[in-house]
Amino acid sequence: MLGIVIIDYGSQYTALIARRIRELGYCSEVILPSESPTYVEPCAYILSGGPGFAGDVKLSKELTESPKPILGICYGMQLLIANDGGTITSGDQRSFGEEKITIDKKRKIFAGLPASLSVWMSHADHVSELSDDWQVIARDSRRGAVGVIDKSGKRCGLQFHPEVSQTEHGTRILQNFCRSVGKKNWQPVDQVEFLVNRIKQQMTGDGLVLQAVSGGVDSTVATLLTLKALGKERVRCVFIDNGLLRSDEVKGVRTNLSRYLPEVVVLDCQDYFLQKLSAIVDPEEKRKTIGQAFIDKFKEFANSSEQKITHLGQGTLYADVIESGGYGITATIKSHHNVGGLPDDLGFVLLEPLRFLFKDEVRAIGKVLGLPEEILQRQPFPGPGLAVRILGEVTAERLLILRQADKIYRLALHKHGFYQQIWQSFCVLLPTASTGVMGDRRVRGATIALRAVTSKDAMTARVFPLPANFLMLVADQITSQVEGVTRVVYDLTSKPPATIEWE
Repeated sequence: MLGIVIIDYGSQYTALIARRIRELGYCSEVILPSESPTYVEPCAYILSGGPGFAGDVKLSKELTESPKPILGICYGMQLLIANDGGTITSGDQRSFGEEKITIDKKRKIFAGLPASLSVWMSHADHVSELSDDWQVIARDSRRGAVGVIDKSGKRCGLQFHPEVSQTEHGTRILQNFCRSVGKKNWQPVDQVEFLVNRIKQQMTGDGLVLQAVSGGVDSTVATLLTLKALGKERVRCVFIDNGLLRSDEVKGVRTNLSRYLPEVVVLDCQDYFLQKLSAIVDPEEKRKTIGQAFIDKFKEFANSSEQKITHLGQGTLYADVIESGGYGITATIKSHHNVGGLPDDLGFVLLEPLRFLFKDEVRAIGKVLGLPEEILQRQPFPGPGLAVRILGEVTAERLLILRQADKIYRLALHKHGFYQQIWQSFCVLLPTASTGVMGDRRVRGATIALRAVTSKDAMTARVFPLPANFLMLVADQITSQVEGVTRVVYDLTSKPPATIEWE
């Protein structure tokens, strides 16, 4: 499929560029400078921002001699200039945050925009000299070049970030660039056909897929796409009850999935996971232990199968990959059990059709596939389950406390009409006890933290403003009904600086 290839030089905004391009209706793929596209035939390139010094990096011949349109953003603009004889100066004109610029409205990249824009800057280096092949099309308040174009009109650079919401008309700028490369080709209904064909291409040979299902929208959509591509004869759906699930979770998943999927094999592995997690308190070690335990049980199932299982299907999303440092340049925030938490000796070929998508994009695909709102709008639940919502050691006793508190919180959110307004909500069991008073006696009990956030793609999140009277109601119910809890608090931190989950 024709699309726009985004080359990632380490910017925190690279994922956002890809998202904006798809929102505009164009297929996109993010790759490292050392990689080649895997599913997109490039019709244009975007060079992302990054923390490096552009004067030290040489672009590939494929890029420098490409006749296809290229847009360089921030560091990407500096790369274009430095590789064409210009000069980049380091450190003397830092610019972080909002800034006013003036633009040349006659240029296609700025078509339909006012002469002055408020844009978002994030750079320490700047272009100090252009070669004869380039012209300035936007300047900042110091008359510095913050927008450039080459004589062919095919290569353009912007020192600011059009992909962020703080840049005025940023989406229009990206739209103007996209219009120069061809027709729109990325809508949910088109994505289904594209993803189905991609699965068929990946599934060479006659092996089967062990499809990991959880009941969430990601794994359900991934499973439906795989079934559509291969047929139920080549797919084995497996749900692992790892003992780290919420109250009534297994029963609910069985009921929901039975309506949309062929037979789902449920493996009771509660004792195995709890044994593996014994005495582990470090979050990264927890996630990697759980990732290994999943693979252990998947391998057991595959070895017991009469037919050869060669692939492991997962509902991995782009946000999982980014937080796990899955592109080599971005920092590891946390190793998701299905990405950075997987062991080296996997024993399967991964089949992850949703790996480059965000959750709301997956929900749109799920709608095309006919999934009901109760599954499409199901709040995210982490693969490691309650293990990453228990700070400290995971035990049967602590799991029981958290399950009971979580059930009270979720039921209250549904009853009072908040659940559907929230991206993700849950309880966290803290590792320290606090003093309480019960029955006129001093007691030491656990602390539960409540979390509720709004988000669009899990890359950023804002705290949901639950009313104080509602929070007090939930706190009273938890402390009176859950034995061992003496204190309830509400987490008021957005992402960033915090992550959505506590671990």
